[in-house]
Amino acid sequence: MGNCLQYFWPTAQNNPDTSGMILSSGLTTGLLSEVTSESDFPTVNLKVFTYAELDKATRNFALANRLGDGGSSHVFMGYIDERTCRAASLATGTPVAVKRLRTGSNLTHDELLSVVNDLGRHVHSNLVKLIGYCLEEEHRLLVCEYLPNGSLEDHLFIPERLPLSWETRVRIAMDVARGLSFLHGQRIIFRDLKAANVLLDSAFNAKLSDFGYAKIIPGVDPSLTDPIFRTRASGIEGYLAPEYLATDQLTSAIDVYSFGVLLLELVSGRRAVQQTESGIEENIVEWAQPNIGSRHLLDKIMDTKLREYSHEEAYEVVLIASECVGERAQRPRMRKVLSALEQLCPSLVPAIASSSSAPVASSSTTHELSFRTLPQLQCPPSNIVSSREALSPPTMGCCCHVI
Repeated sequence: MGNCLQYFWPTAQNNPDTSGMILSSGLTTGLLSEVTSESDFPTVNLKVFTYAELDKATRNFALANRLGDGGSSHVFMGYIDERTCRAASLATGTPVAVKRLRTGSNLTHDELLSVVNDLGRHVHSNLVKLIGYCLEEEHRLLVCEYLPNGSLEDHLFIPERLPLSWETRVRIAMDVARGLSFLHGQRIIFRDLKAANVLLDSAFNAKLSDFGYAKIIPGVDPSLTDPIFRTRASGIEGYLAPEYLATDQLTSAIDVYSFGVLLLELVSGRRAVQQTESGIEENIVEWAQPNIGSRHLLDKIMDTKLREYSHEEAYEVVLIASECVGERAQRPRMRKVLSALEQLCPSLVPAIASSSSAPVASSSTTHELSFRTLPQLQCPPSNIVSSREALSPPTMGCCCHVI
């Protein structure tokens, strides 16, 4: 009969830029392009579950099966048969994450179906896979792949967890950069990058999850124009770009800033915002600022739990992070950030990823990547100016209406 999960998880092997699938755990503010009629929706290989099937798969949504809560959903462990995609037992089934959307959404059935189809069309190995959904009367559920190693937040900040190795941290950074680069290429701004939204599979491959704040951009060529869209700032304190907080101006540069913060978290083992001994909340960018750009001060930034790491690689990664959290006009595009990380640590680049993330043909506005001459950050953190020739700034179009 074949493998149900393979059928509903298209890999698009002929297109290395689309090798995976996507997850949304929060549709109340998520992706929504033009809503027409249900008959106009494109066909997407997603399984349509009945509520009875998911009720059985989660053992009546048992408390013991509850994995956690998102901003707009409760998440449960479920088990489905790999061949038929029907409910199964723990002994015979494949684990999945069943996201039960909270009540109170103003979306119609057709609007939700449009969102699900939007999600199903965006396929990449560094985005959590969406297997199927249930939109039955008042029941609104998403069925996603289950990632057994939980979130990056847990591994970085729960003291009982074994510390991640340097190589694993760099691979995670590459995976996240690859996922963001793909989204930006699809005219999507993620808008809520944080360690809690980076999930890890059994091999510690990283995948972006929870697209509740993502915004999709209609019909704009991001390589030609960079219009600014004004929207209410959403996201987590410490990860949000200063200009976004100040002006509500939304461009892809806000994702680049958040990625720079995440890089600093990976390097330092410190949260984006952390209380000092005196009880003052300290931003990681301001905390790292005095020690960036000096090799002999690198140890003041590095996670003390890291026993072995390449000082040269760590120094370069910190400089890449400082570029990302710089002034908006000076921030590189995510594809350039990914290229810099891959050039720095080529041995950590999977073969399929190296072919899919090859740099775009150079132009007069594209410069060689070098993070060795970057000066220290200025305060506030949005005022960094590089002494080297600036990388091409990110370009994204304006956004369409969202949920």
